[in-house]
Amino acid sequence: PATIQPNENELAEVTTLIRGRVVKVQVDVGADVKRGDLLAFLHSTDLGLAEGAYLKASARMYEADLSYRRAKDLFEDRAISLAEFQRREAEMRRVRAEMREAQNRLELLGVPAQEIERLDGEHTIRADVRISAPFDGRVIMRNITRGEVVETNQRVFTVADLSNVWVIAAVPEKDIEHIQK
Repeated sequence: PATIQPNENELAEVTTLIRGRVVKVQVDVGADVKRGDLLAFLHSTDLGLAEGAYLKASARMYEADLSYRRAKDLFEDRAISLAEFQRREAEMRRVRAEMREAQNRLELLGVPAQEIERLDGEHTIRADVRISAPFDGRVIMRNITRGEVVETNQRVFTVADLSNVWVIAAVPEKDIEHIQK
């Protein structure tokens, strides 16, 4: 007797980097998927808050940059003091650090660069999370339903490349010589 199992080296337990509510489940068990295919779609208030913080930091960065450039021109014309110019320069650097922090947070949450660019251009919060297939394979486990809240530690799908499987068998020692690949 034996069991056939997916090759564990070609198996992915798919999770999400951010908590969210399942809006749409695109695939079911047994579906063949390609790398990058949409498995499920979540809506996340945590991501919405992170995107909002990014947009606020972006607005502060714009304001600080204008203030700094204005102060630089005024300082060169000797219309403001060195202390005032340095205060505005320090403010710009502080805001730039906040901007980097907000962007890094989005990246840590798995937001792709093109979505951050969209956020810069449109200035609108979407708070949508795509769960995608990590590689070509077959969905062998689905652990989510529409409307459910998914946590970051929850395995939502298992995708396996079944082109190479393992056979796990209990073979008596005397019969090992008869086993062939």
